[in-house]
This record gives sequence, C-alpha cells and structure tokens, in this order.
Amino acid sequence: MSKKRFCSSTITAFLYCAILLKICSVDVEAFIPGLYKNSQRHVNWKQKNHYATSKMTSTQLSSQSYPENWKEQVLSQLSTVIDPDLGMDIVSLNFIKQLEIDEDNKVSFQVELTTPACPIKQEFQDDCTKLVQSLDFVSNVQVEMTSQPVTIRETEATGMSKVGSIIAVSSCKGGVGKSTTAVNLAFALSKMGAKVGIFDTDVYGPSLPTMVIPDSEDIQFVGTQIAPLQHNGVKLMSFGFVNEGSAVMRGPM
Repeated sequence: MSKKRFCSSTITAFLYCAILLKICSVDVEAFIPGLYKNSQRHVNWKQKNHYATSKMTSTQLSSQSYPENWKEQVLSQLSTVIDPDLGMDIVSLNFIKQLEIDEDNKVSFQVELTTPACPIKQEFQDDCTKLVQSLDFVSNVQVEMTSQPVTIRETEATGMSKVGSIIAVSSCKGGVGKSTTAVNLAFALSKMGAKVGIFDTDVYGPSLPTMVIPDSEDIQFVGTQIAPLQHNGVKLMSFGFVNEGSAVMRGPM
C-alpha cells in the first residue's frame, strides 16, 4: 500500500471514529485528547477572564470616584475660615494636618490650633465640617481639633541670639517722639550698611504700623515664631502688624 493511500485511509477511519463517539454521547475530547485543542475551554476561559477584568475595573472606578484635585478643592474651602486673632485663614497658617480621603469618599483631617484653650474651637470645627461637606464628592467629614504640643522654652531668647547690638529708645511719657526717633535711627543705620530691625514693644498703642508700611503685610510663621516684616531692607515687628487694636493681657505685665 502506498504511503498516500495509507494516510487517506487513516484520516477517514479517524473521522468515522469521532462521529461514532459523538452519536454515542461519548466525550470525544476526553477520549481523544487534543482533538479539538481545548478550543471550547479556551473560549470559556476568555469569557470568564473578560468578565472578571471588567468587574474589577468597574470596582476600582467606583472606589475612586473622587476627582484627582480633591485635596486642592478641600483646602480651597477651608481657606475661607479666618482666625480672628491672627487675621489669616487656617490654611495659610498651616493649621490643617493629616488631610486624607478613604475609599468611601470620607474626608478626615486635623485642625492644629496654637492653644488648647481656644474659645472658638467648636466654631472652627463646625465651619470646617460644613464647608467640606458641601463638596459634591464628599460623603462624610471627620474633623479632629488638636493643638500644638507644649514645649519647654529655653531661658535664652533664641529670637535674639543673632542680634549683635541693641539700641533701646524709651521714655516714661507718651507722645515725646520715641517711635519717630527709633524709625529714623533704624533707617539711617541701614543706609550706612548695617542690618537693622525695629521691634515695637508697645502692646497698648503700637505706632510702628502707622509710620512704616511693610513691603508685604502677609504674616509668616517660622516654627513657633513670627517672621518679621520688611521695608526697604529694614525688618519690622510690632503687635499692630498681627492684630488691630490693643492687646488684652492675661495677667500682670
């Protein structure tokens, strides 16, 4: 028998066998492994895998339904809350800590005040909650009110540690020209090349803000200290720059 006739007979017999097994309800794929190259199983696997992938993708999208700039939107809302003592918003004062959002779109953060005895602490908390809750993507808001940790202050005034010389201008009587003398002396020394700063220690009626207008009136904090303002290279600090009116002393002065 030629090789060509043998191959043709073999293929014919193989097909008859497959048809007979199919009629007798025999699992052709199990009886003749690799006959269909697991085509049906491959199709089923692809369908299941596509369904699982689609389900996972939809779950991921639903769990991240907040915008990418959610933090900017939250801080923008909180920037409308003003500290009445410092005259600045709580975002610029760096009061907002640990701002987070979870998979359920619940926003949580801390408002770190300068003192735990803040008389309007509850008002701060209510305003922050209401403002953040007004955002469309926010489901819930948790605001924790905290305060800056109490630290033991050194006996030496660290703010004056780099000051080489101090010129005190004082008088036992008001209206004699103390502020005028101090301001003219400071700017004269600055023009002569000295690095000068004016510290107005009058907490009852500070006059430095009425005599010198700073280049920028924004108050900046450096740690627990207030950075001095400046005008033409001369550094300025006065109670009148951080609060309007007289200071209320809580104890003997």
